[in-house]
Parts: sequence; C-alpha cells; structure tokens
Amino acid sequence: MGERTQALITVKYGNSKTKASVSIHYQWGYGRYMLMDVLNQGIYLINKAYDLRDESREELAKGIFDRSTGVINFVTYESGVSAYDETGFGGRYEPYQETIEDVMKFSDNNDGYAHLEMVFDENGFSLDDKTRLRLFDFDGQQIGLKKFCESGKEFATKDFIKGYRLLLENYGINLEEESVK
Repeated sequence: MGERTQALITVKYGNSKTKASVSIHYQWGYGRYMLMDVLNQGIYLINKAYDLRDESREELAKGIFDRSTGVINFVTYESGVSAYDETGFGGRYEPYQETIEDVMKFSDNNDGYAHLEMVFDENGFSLDDKTRLRLFDFDGQQIGLKKFCESGKEFATKDFIKGYRLLLENYGINLEEESVK
C-alpha cells in the first residue's frame, strides 16, 4: 500500500572501500519527499564528514537513520497502530554493504529509487568530484530529475526541480541525468 520508494546512501573516504551503504524505505515517498530527505542526508554528511571519518560503520549508519524521515513505518496490532523503527528493534543498527542493484532486487518499490554516493577525501575535508545522485524508475532504469518527479507532479513543480538542481550544484553533488532530448 502506498507510494514506496527507496534511497541508498553510500559514504566513501578517499580511494578506500565503502565506509557505509545504507538503504532507507519511504512509504508515500514519491514527489519531493524522498528527494528532500536525500538532500538533507547529503548536507548532513558534508557538514559532519571530518567528525564521521573515524566512526564505525554502525555509528555512521545510525547517524544517517537518525536524520532520515523515511525509516518510521506503522504496524497494526490488536490494540491499535504503533510506530516502530525499521533499523532494528531495541535501537540496534545492523548496516551492511548494499549496492543499488541489491536494493532494486530486494525492495518493495513502485515509485523509484535514489542513490546518493558521497565521496570525501581521505581526511573528510572536502567532497570528491565523484559525489553524485542518480535516480531510477521502479524498473531500475536511470532517469532524470524531471521524469522522476512526474509521478508526484502536484508536489514537485518546475520551480522545485529548478531549485533542487541548484541546491545540489551548490553543495557539490553531481546530479547524473538521463540524456536530454
């Protein structure tokens, strides 16, 4: 039920392997909802990159989950509806190294995916030009921002799309678009 989307947030430092790769599920995530959360994650990671460089993978994942708007879902019990945290019961976080292909293969999705790859220099002082955001339709085909927003057009207007591109650019996050015709 609902408009389900997933984002994968990947963090790398220097030429080393991926530090953390965390997927987030969004119920009703179409339009601008997931896009704004992904941007928020990018800004958080830019501002905290130096401090986070020595954190464990678990702590880095916890920081991403704690700032996400997408990880709370609702489950129905006999006594009513209660919120629970998808990241693990009892506050336990178990991050694992995912790829966007894994997310696409195993996720419940009907409105698309986002993959934010945050690549910092070894010390966490600056972003590498390999930092990028890619968007995909629910079939896994890479698409541009405009096409991604079409499903939630009442929420993602032309002004939103223009402003979102500008914010990504100003933060140094490359938006990989489909070829424009």
